[in-house]
Amino acid sequence: MLLETPIIPTNKIIIFLPGISGGASSERFRPLVQASHQVGFAIARLDLWNSAEEAKQESLEELHQELDGIIGEIKSQGYKTIAVVGKSFGGGLWMAHNNPAIDARVLWAPATGMTKVDFSDLDQIQTPVCVIHGTADDRVPFADSEKLVAALPNAKLVPIPGANHSFDDPRHEKQLINETVRFLTALD
Repeated sequence: MLLETPIIPTNKIIIFLPGISGGASSERFRPLVQASHQVGFAIARLDLWNSAEEAKQESLEELHQELDGIIGEIKSQGYKTIAVVGKSFGGGLWMAHNNPAIDARVLWAPATGMTKVDFSDLDQIQTPVCVIHGTADDRVPFADSEKLVAALPNAKLVPIPGANHSFDDPRHEKQLINETVRFLTALD
């Protein structure tokens, strides 16, 4: 876990989980770190796997146990507000995991099929959820996110027109980060 804190101490944190290719600690996600710090959130970036093969070696139950341990560790450090952000596989994992310590979820093109999200249980998740998905995603269908949001009692869908699965275009990435921060800062 890479824990990065803003200059001014905070009791709010984002736990970030990447897609199946991993790389949470890479520079690719530096814009999320910077934006988080600007709005008063610490951020913990999780590298639970380094490749798709490595991710597939653990069961969902094992991954959920690992996440519970990390959430417990974060709570023991004094963080009161815990928001989770997940990209693709990471988003699906956060959606499939209902830990009561999670105060909000932001899911970037969540791969709900890969993580076996049970849509019949989603009405149990009362925390706010923001799903951000590119309309030109060729890996995870946009319709999956529409279905996900429809099944949740407190969710919204933010489409990013023309964005692909990885939000590679700098304009799309900027919109992704801005929408993430907008949602999280509205929680106060």
